Amino acid sequence: MPDWLGAPEPEVPGEPGPGVKVQPDPLTPHSFFSQGPDAGDREAGLSEDDITRAEARLGRALPDLLIALYRVQNGGGVGALCVVKPGTADASTYDDILTPFGGYDDLIPAQNLRTVWETVTDYADPDDPGQADQFPEGSKAMIVLAQWYRETLFLDYNQPGAPRVGFCDFDRFDTSGKREPVIWWPDFETFFAGLRRYELV
Repeated sequence: MPDWLGAPEPEVPGEPGPGVKVQPDPLTPHSFFSQGPDAGDREAGLSEDDITRAEARLGRALPDLLIALYRVQNGGGVGALCVVKPGTADASTYDDILTPFGGYDDLIPAQNLRTVWETVTDYADPDDPGQADQFPEGSKAMIVLAQWYRETLFLDYNQPGAPRVGFCDFDRFDTSGKREPVIWWPDFETFFAGLRRYELV
């Protein structure tokens, strides 16, 4: 099982990862954020002016459904959310799901949204030719929604129309040295429709 998904390794090589129970109910903007004991302390949602300022700073229009989430709460804990891997009929182990909000299980507050390129400049110099491969192609037009180390959920504005949603560990390479492929959803609405709550069993 790949360790970048954040699950504990199986005790015996070759055995499946821990069991999971995936809830069948789809999410709504109001059920998206964590409903735990700290829910009463959550940060207030954004106003129309807040959203306008965030979009102006980013130079991008955010998807309507994402804006609806920020109106409920300005980022923060979302709890244990997953997407069942394509082609999986019955998700029963951790190997069957993706956890796009990473080990932090949170959505970045709107005022802290940055591009993938900006997050890479935290540790790599874009003017150093030896570090150029640290910057994914098109990263200046990718807005990070959640990030755990280099495992990143992002909006991709590199094509016309609504931004698609990508999920990738930018530090993971195959044996040939090629970066791991990005998992794509055509838009934020499609991504959101696939989200489910899960628990380890």
